Amino acid sequence: MSTVAASAAVALDGGRSAVEKGRTLIVTLDRFRQGARTFGVYSTPGQPIPVSQHVDLLEIDTLAQVADLWSTLRGVVAVAGGSVFGEVGTIDPAELTGLPGVEQFLAWRRIRDEAVSGRWTRVVVDCSGASDPLSFLAVPTMVAGYIERIWPRQRRLTGVTENPRLTGGAAVVDAVVSDCTDLAELLVDPSVVRAHLVHRPDLYGVETCERQLAVLSLLGVAVGSVVANPIGSESAVFDPAVFDPDGLEPAGFAPGTPDGHPTGPSGVSGREFPVEIRKRLDPTGQIDWATTRLLPQPPRTVAALRKVGARLDTAPRRAAGSSAARVEQLGGTGLTTTFRLSWPQPLPDPRTLSMGRSGDDLVVSLCGYRHRVTLPSVLRRCTVHDARWEDGMLSVRFQPDPRVWPRNGSAVD
Repeated sequence: MSTVAASAAVALDGGRSAVEKGRTLIVTLDRFRQGARTFGVYSTPGQPIPVSQHVDLLEIDTLAQVADLWSTLRGVVAVAGGSVFGEVGTIDPAELTGLPGVEQFLAWRRIRDEAVSGRWTRVVVDCSGASDPLSFLAVPTMVAGYIERIWPRQRRLTGVTENPRLTGGAAVVDAVVSDCTDLAELLVDPSVVRAHLVHRPDLYGVETCERQLAVLSLLGVAVGSVVANPIGSESAVFDPAVFDPDGLEPAGFAPGTPDGHPTGPSGVSGREFPVEIRKRLDPTGQIDWATTRLLPQPPRTVAALRKVGARLDTAPRRAAGSSAARVEQLGGTGLTTTFRLSWPQPLPDPRTLSMGRSGDDLVVSLCGYRHRVTLPSVLRRCTVHDARWEDGMLSVRFQPDPRVWPRNGSAVD
């Protein structure tokens, strides 16, 4: 379990009463259930358990969630009948865990349900237990895309009309798609959701942070803070005097102190991201940068976790990356009109950028991740003319497709 996530969850809000603080829920996806051991409480997967006066811990058991979902689907399958459905009904729920995104989607749905339940003032999701946190964020969009390609909504409606026994199955699928849409919209809402990156303050940490910030921008997820956690970074510390902001060369690091853990008078580790790196990774100054305290031994109690001093910025953010995309009309009329879709997009390695068009989506890939950006209605009737990345902005130009463009030249629905 992430020490920073646990520390942030139990951090005291100075000067605020218990009523004003409310309750915080920390959610972990760790299959080994280290969260309960960290807090010194008995593990009860699937049920929130109190770990302090204002904090509860929820360890999500995705395998149990898959079994519960499949028991519901089997009931629908039994009603639908038919030889094909009969074969589906013999599938064991354990076999479903290998399907892409199933467990992660169910985890997100449980997190969403807790977040809107009214029980919690804040929900901290510890993604250190996920094999790939960035892919975890993209799961709702991915699952909805799979379903729409395998069994599109129009075919579901037609199938129900032709075979009323499919009504239950179509209803379940519609509910899953609705949940995916709701989750995707929630994750890019900067007023309620913010991502917090935790990295070692060394060369590897900086390069990883830069790539992750780029992918989060592509996903449209607002970033609240970047936390430098010195644990595990004994080999080198930053020396701003020799740091090369253009090359991120290893020469920018200097050996640590004899104990490998330099700290200032306050006890806060001296290992943090220098100003040069902050400007490189956050040119607009929108991200809060913090450094955790370095303790002599791993924290195993709530009191010790508070000493780590992790604070996650909770101020509302502006829409980020692709969720802040805007459409402009550059000129022309009718079929000669030129539109531009653009959004701020960090790009650590231009060689990883590629784009394509798939139906009503613009498919963008960078840093090893692919994301589908749904096009506004006016651009769905256009073809891609060209694209460029310049001064931190990704811009794609479109021109009307004569086959589907309105005859009167109007692009307004």
